[in-house]
Amino acid sequence: MKVKNLNPMERHVEKIVLGVAVAGAGYLAYAGLQPTKLDNPDIEVTAVESKIEQAVASVEASAKRLENTPLVRKAPVNVNIDPNTRLPKELIVQAPRFAPLQRSASAATQAGPQDTTIVLTPYPVPAPVNVEVTVGRGVIIPGQKGPDGQPIAVAPGALAPEPLDVNFARIAGYFPESEFRAMLTREGNPAQKTKPLPQDRQQLLAYYRVEVERRTRSVTGVGQWQPVAATKAVPPQQSFDLTGVPYEQAREVALLLQRPEVVHNTLQPTFYADVMLPPVPAAPARAVPAGGGGRPVAGGVGAPGVGGARPVAPAIPPAGEGFESSPVAAGGGAPGSLTPSANPAYSLFWFFDETVVPGEAYEYRTRVVMFNPTYGFDPRIGLDKDELRSKPFIASNWVAAGNVEIKGNLHFFFSSSSMSNNSASVRIYKFTLGRWQAADFSANPGSVVGTTARATRTGLTVDFSTGYTVVDVIPVGSGNFRVVLLSPSGELVSRTTGADQASSDRREIDDEFNKQFKTPKTPAAKAGNPGAEGF
Repeated sequence: MKVKNLNPMERHVEKIVLGVAVAGAGYLAYAGLQPTKLDNPDIEVTAVESKIEQAVASVEASAKRLENTPLVRKAPVNVNIDPNTRLPKELIVQAPRFAPLQRSASAATQAGPQDTTIVLTPYPVPAPVNVEVTVGRGVIIPGQKGPDGQPIAVAPGALAPEPLDVNFARIAGYFPESEFRAMLTREGNPAQKTKPLPQDRQQLLAYYRVEVERRTRSVTGVGQWQPVAATKAVPPQQSFDLTGVPYEQAREVALLLQRPEVVHNTLQPTFYADVMLPPVPAAPARAVPAGGGGRPVAGGVGAPGVGGARPVAPAIPPAGEGFESSPVAAGGGAPGSLTPSANPAYSLFWFFDETVVPGEAYEYRTRVVMFNPTYGFDPRIGLDKDELRSKPFIASNWVAAGNVEIKGNLHFFFSSSSMSNNSASVRIYKFTLGRWQAADFSANPGSVVGTTARATRTGLTVDFSTGYTVVDVIPVGSGNFRVVLLSPSGELVSRTTGADQASSDRREIDDEFNKQFKTPKTPAAKAGNPGAEGF
């Protein structure tokens, strides 16, 4: 046998080839003993999937605890889904072979044959109806919180924090709940191979939020639409609106709110969502004759349209009592009484925008936004609106809420002038601590209008600073003087004592100021019992 002589290079290559062959044979033998992922539908749960499973279990446990809470009414939950937040993985439809995700993502298995198209029945989202905006002002008690964000307990007798003044705009309306739910139960068409949205995906539509935007209005035009800052959903039982609390009770309420077990929010624009109300005995809702249906608007029915008779949503309850408020209904209707809706077809929602600036005018609009139940849907399943597969949210059309002007909290009026010392008398009114405070000042050229002083009749120390400076006092007629002022923005403005005294604003504010000190009438005292004194 002849042996072939190999040089060192050839021997080296032969070793490499032999090593590769052995490694390949070993891999094939190993692979033959191991099932592939495609062959094994019950694939072992990875670390990531295990975490998702724990998250799903945690959410389910939280929901169960919430259902057992006495304060929570059993109804669709209204939560805020931040569009900037990455959606949880368990909300995205995955292939059904991943067992840990099947509970929340079994739409693909429910869809039936792959040639069946799912009809996206909840699109478009119904728009809110009877939307209106009111304005008001009042007092809110700030809560004391520790570094952990939890309320701090206050010992009995301890001083409560001072109340804070707040101006707000309240946007309220109704969401056509029953109309929307009826869309979810709409049957598919077997002849056209269509099916309704799977049940597990319908459950995601119990979550919705109301978005509110505003823009400024002035004589020069309107500004850009801006979302109202810090929009969030807060259950009513976890928040306290104290705008209607009389000032005399403010400290007692402040002590109550600082109990450690009470959760409350202060000075934050807050969206409140009321649950769908159960039917109660009431007069039948008005309806449009079958010949021409129109969508309901505040205070009545809109223009004739298509669709037959539609129920009319009830009037919006007022924002509250004990503070000044003025309704501006988009459809011309006025708010009704503060009673629950007798019509279960609508869910009442309301939103407080406490970032408004006194003296500014605003225009509001609102819409309902919901989680898109077909977001991330398995691409093998057909949709009637395939373009929505990649959109996390679906929204209704914008609905105008109305225009409002936020009343100013600070006013001053010149009443007289003295030429001997070239000064002007001015009365300043400031709405603070839930009521009007007033004080009189004398302003000379070069001096500021208003400063910190004790208020007339109440004796409270109030900052009456206006930011204006007197430039000059000029006589312009018999007993009438013109006061030239430098505004906080650096503009020269002028006021006359005659025009200020004849101002309807001055008379209105002065009347409101004096009403605060009127003694309420008391019933006549019976014989032997002295009558109760007023306060």
